[in-house]
Amino acid sequence: MMHMPREFDSDFEVEADVVIVGAGPGGSAAAYELTRLGRKVVVLEMGGAYVPSDFNRNGTRALKNLYQDSGMRLTHGNSFFVTMFGKGVGGGSLVNSGISFRPPDKAVRRWADEGGLREFTPEKLKPYVDKVESIVPIEVKAIEDLGRNNIVFKDGLEKLSYKGGVIPRNTQGCQACGICFYGCPSGAKQSVDKNFMALAVEGGAEVYTYARVMGVETDSGGKVFQSLFAVIHDPDTGKPRSRMTVKARHLILAAGAVGSAQLLLKEGLANSSGQVGRKGMG
Repeated sequence: MMHMPREFDSDFEVEADVVIVGAGPGGSAAAYELTRLGRKVVVLEMGGAYVPSDFNRNGTRALKNLYQDSGMRLTHGNSFFVTMFGKGVGGGSLVNSGISFRPPDKAVRRWADEGGLREFTPEKLKPYVDKVESIVPIEVKAIEDLGRNNIVFKDGLEKLSYKGGVIPRNTQGCQACGICFYGCPSGAKQSVDKNFMALAVEGGAEVYTYARVMGVETDSGGKVFQSLFAVIHDPDTGKPRSRMTVKARHLILAAGAVGSAQLLLKEGLANSSGQVGRKGMG
């Protein structure tokens, strides 16, 4: 079931086998698999739940509703640049362009080599990629259906003797409106709210929207998860409506490289290696 803030005006508590923080691709896939195995799953999402009619060409509205920190989060090193993270049921898949090609074998091997991941190989990854492709619709559109700019780009590639082609994308009947980053108004983009999360909800998952996790409770040794606390906010005013406690046997953090790391560092958890928040570790 998908829960909205208007349902709650007082503090409450729920119990589950597993609580998942984040309803993007990672959290949605985890919720699907766990409900398929018969587990009681609660998912907490800081953003809302949307349908195609909620999306349009209003970029300001999209930044406010679909991006963390209204799309103004910055990364800095040698320079500053905007690093955008989606929010809402569907997470980044709501606002990305849907590119869905398989990880190249050479890239997987490089990742494994750089990270010292002996069990991470193209062969072992393949069944999981197959599973995703069996659940998430992917299509390759004819270039004539994708707009004049793509045809010009293809002509340029051919004149330079470069190879290229239309990228596979998780869409069904894409209308090439060009506003993927604002949400898909036609419903063609197959973001995970339409597949993994929809199947999880069908299997009994409870999803709470506009729920921001505030803290985690562990045992006295700080090693065994016991519960977490969240605040459900009003989507219009941003003001808290109720405080929520989730008691569960297991916790899955799927709030992205930044969000997951932020919570772990704030609570002083799972960082014996000192790598949380570094090198994309969340």
